[in-house]
Amino acid sequence: MTTRQKRRFMLLPQEHTVMVRQTSKWGQIFLLSLVGLGATAFATAWFYRLDEVITVQGRLVPQKGGVEVKSPVNGQLSQVLVSNGEEVKEGEPLLRFDVKSAEAEESTIARQLELERERLTDQLRRNEQRQQTLTRNINLTERILERFTPLERGGAISEIQILQQANQLETLRDELLQMQTEREELQNDSQSRTANLEGKLQQIQSQLRNEVVKAPISGTVFDLQPDNNRYVATNAEPLLKIVPNGQLGGEVNVGNQDIGFIRPGQSAKIRVDSFPYTEYGEIDGTIRSIGADALPPSELIRSYHFPVELNLSRSTLETKDGTVIPLQSGMTITTNLKLRDRRLIELLSDLFTNRGESLKRLRQP
Repeated sequence: MTTRQKRRFMLLPQEHTVMVRQTSKWGQIFLLSLVGLGATAFATAWFYRLDEVITVQGRLVPQKGGVEVKSPVNGQLSQVLVSNGEEVKEGEPLLRFDVKSAEAEESTIARQLELERERLTDQLRRNEQRQQTLTRNINLTERILERFTPLERGGAISEIQILQQANQLETLRDELLQMQTEREELQNDSQSRTANLEGKLQQIQSQLRNEVVKAPISGTVFDLQPDNNRYVATNAEPLLKIVPNGQLGGEVNVGNQDIGFIRPGQSAKIRVDSFPYTEYGEIDGTIRSIGADALPPSELIRSYHFPVELNLSRSTLETKDGTVIPLQSGMTITTNLKLRDRRLIELLSDLFTNRGESLKRLRQP
C-alpha cells in the first residue's frame, strides 16, 4: 500500500470500517446457509422415497364362488322380493311366479286326460265287440262252407254258391284283421295324446312347485335381471347371482406401458365412483391376477390394455354416522395401483432429462 493510500485509509471514519466488517460477516453466513440448504436438499432427495402409482378405471365384479340363480320354468313373475345389494339367507324367498293361469290350466289338462281315457275305453270296447261279432260270423261261415262242399259234389248246390260263401268268409277275415289294426292305432294315437297332455301337466305342476324361487346360499344379491313384477322369464334364464359376503372383487384395465411393474399381491386403493371418497373413504385391496394377453383398443379404452383382477378387503362402505352401505356388482371404481417406490432424486433426474413422462402421480407412503 502506497503512502497516499495509507493516508486515505487513516482518514476514513470509524463507522465505515465497522460496516465493511459486518458486510463480510453476513456474506459468510449467507454462503454457509446456501451450502447447508443445498446439502439438506440433496440428502432429502437421496433418502426420501415416494410411491410411484398409477390411476386406473374399472368396475366391481363378483368373485368366483357365487351361485347363479336360474329360472326353473317358463313364466311370468308376480313379485320380485329382493333388490341388488340386499343380503339374503339360505332358503329365503327371492322371486314369486304368477301361477293363477297355471292352476286353471292344470284343471283343464287333468280333465282332458280323463276324457281321453274315457274315449279310448269306449272305442276299445266297441272295437272289441265288433271283433267278437266278426269272429262268430267267420266261424259260422266256415261251418256252412264245410257242409256245402259234400252237397256240391252230389249236385245239390251249385259251384257258384260255394264261391259266394268262400268270398264272404274272406271278407269277414279281412274286416277282422282291419279291426285288429284299428285297435292298435287307437291305442297308439291315445298314448301319443296322453303323453302330450301328461308332459304339459308335468310342466304346469313343476311351475306350481317352483312358484317361489328361494336362495340356494346365504350372501348378497347381484346382477338382478327382473326389473318389475311382470317380468317374463324363460326356462334356465339367469335371473340373479348370490355372492357370499366378502367375496366382491374388482376388475381394472392397466395400460401396456405400465403392466411390467404390476405383480400379484401388490397393494391397491379402491374408490367407488358413486360415493365421494372424502366422505366414504377408500377400500384396501390387492392384485389377485393379471391377464395373460393384452386386449385390443375399444371405444372406451383407446390403447392396448391388460385386465387386472383385484381382491377387496370388504364389500361395503361406512358413513361417518355408522351406516353400512353394501356395494353392488357393476359399480365403477377408480383405483390407485402402486408400481414401486423410488428416491426423490431419481424422479427429479427423470424430469430434468426430458423423461418426465415417467413421473406419475406421487403419493407419500
